[in-house]
Amino acid sequence: MNAEQISELYRLLNALREDIITDADFERLDSWITENDRVCRLYVDYIKIWAELQGFQAAAMPDDSSVSEDTWLSNEKNFAESQFWGILAAHEKAAEAVELAKQKPQQELIQQVVYASREKPKISKSLIFTFVSVAAALLILIMYVNLFPVSRSIATLAESAHAQWADTECLIEIGTRLKQDEMRFLKQGVVKILFDSGAEVVLEGPSVIKLQDSDSMAIYSGRLYASVPRQATGFVVNTPSARIVDLGTEFGVDVDVADTVRAEVYKGQVAMQVGPDSAASNECVIGVGQAGLVGRSGQLSIAEFSLQRRGFIQRTEEFRLGVSLLNRNLVVNGDFEKDNVVYDIQKTDSQKLTENNINISGWQDSSPATLNTYATMGGGEISSLQRSAIPVPPDKGNCFFVGHEDSVITQEINVAELLYKINRREIGYELSGWIGGWLNHEDALEITALFYDYSNELIGSAAIGPVTAEQRNNQTGFVERSDKGIIPPGTLRIIVRLTATKRDGDSADAYADNLKFVLNSLN
Repeated sequence: MNAEQISELYRLLNALREDIITDADFERLDSWITENDRVCRLYVDYIKIWAELQGFQAAAMPDDSSVSEDTWLSNEKNFAESQFWGILAAHEKAAEAVELAKQKPQQELIQQVVYASREKPKISKSLIFTFVSVAAALLILIMYVNLFPVSRSIATLAESAHAQWADTECLIEIGTRLKQDEMRFLKQGVVKILFDSGAEVVLEGPSVIKLQDSDSMAIYSGRLYASVPRQATGFVVNTPSARIVDLGTEFGVDVDVADTVRAEVYKGQVAMQVGPDSAASNECVIGVGQAGLVGRSGQLSIAEFSLQRRGFIQRTEEFRLGVSLLNRNLVVNGDFEKDNVVYDIQKTDSQKLTENNINISGWQDSSPATLNTYATMGGGEISSLQRSAIPVPPDKGNCFFVGHEDSVITQEINVAELLYKINRREIGYELSGWIGGWLNHEDALEITALFYDYSNELIGSAAIGPVTAEQRNNQTGFVERSDKGIIPPGTLRIIVRLTATKRDGDSADAYADNLKFVLNSLN
């Protein structure tokens, strides 16, 4: 508190004591005491001093009957606060010594001395009542502060995405003020907490935390990403086995169920210390691209890591977009139903395919790939297909893909919003589709998913197909194929590619339908 704030506080306290405080000032004082620990302590000290002064005032009431009770209680001549006694004492110290002449004792013996009875000081009933009331109020206040410590607000819930808290049935709304020493268990989702110091923390569920002060917090399990501006330098993250002190930076902290702590620095530096509090030892400064690890042994080790392989979410919007990529088919027009295809049944299959070499919606098509319809496939042999042991897709729709010639079509899926989970090997995939051909022809179709990193390097792949004529029992039709796996760490984009290869006859009778590429979270 600065000097102006302290002066204003005592003005309000004096107005309260003299019972001249306005309603607005009273509400302001009450709010101030509730939200500020120092103001609360100053208020308690003020009440104690006031109570003691009241007691001193009563005990120091003069015996001189000439000083009336009205004079004693007068605001202008408050006896207990008068400067008279101080002036008198100073004069006595500075005055010259005076030698008194010796007097002869009186001849007449004093037989008895009778002292007049001294009148007891008068204390009004209102003064007694005031003192008792103040003492009782002070006692209640001290008991309340000890039994129910005042918890002040130190941070704000700034953003939230699919958040679910375990310690409350109600949603914690954006803008909610978070209090000191509150334990919070974020079961799922992501939130951003803005501390009053200016530090920002993005917390990913499941995580258990406690907000300790406007410039410190504890995380007992889970992950957080902290962005600390210059004015908040020194922000502290305490964990069960280590203490991370910001030195002007952006960093991530991961605490697993075994209390193993990993801190990764993305900007600036942090000081990492072994131990959960300010008495922590074995401190080491960690810079950009470095990760500090404290395990069960209590030893601190440092390792290098790629900034592109971060394992922490940095924005709530990133989480929201990442969730939208999960558990749905990411292939656009994988059922090939977006384009209207009409064939003249009087023309040969080769003529129909050549005339209908179209640009397939959602796909990059630079070769003579096209579509066919189930109604005219193989000269109307759809009924025989349905009766055969080789199935067509149960939800086949009207159209399917035909290679016609050696051809390739592709489309790209961007997964950058899931990078933080991909790098932790927490995103799985399933590639599936129906692949077919014509009678005993070995024209082949392969469906591939290619995984590329931030430098556009191919770091992995998955494939289904081709399906041989023997696998189709040498009959026209489709066979379902699928492949599952984990997205390789570092993957930013995925290319889904269909490759048709002509091996028999005039055209590549390589068929595909109902292609799917689905991502799922593994934790």
